[in-house]
Amino acid sequence: MGMFSRVTSIFKSNVNTILEKMEDPNKILDQNIRNMESEYVKAKESVSKAKAEEIRLTRRVNELTTEALKWTKNAKLALTKGNEDLARKVFLLESYFYSYSFIIF
Repeated sequence: MGMFSRVTSIFKSNVNTILEKMEDPNKILDQNIRNMESEYVKAKESVSKAKAEEIRLTRRVNELTTEALKWTKNAKLALTKGNEDLARKVFLLESYFYSYSFIIF
């Protein structure tokens, strides 16, 4: 082993010894607990945002479904009045609302 390698080894050994003496397991544990508490708060916020987004999307799907049902009634009304061309157009609108509500969810 060369002189440089020996000096390097001694230096690393001394630094590790100093670090081990400086480490306080209680302080390290306390810091880890603080870190976990902080992550817990962030996780709770993320869950709250996700729940709010789910509620918003559910409402939007319900709105689109209601709109599609309205267009279904209009199409049926157009068919009963003998206006087949209008009924086709209305059914296209209805399918648009249904497909859009499925895209959201």
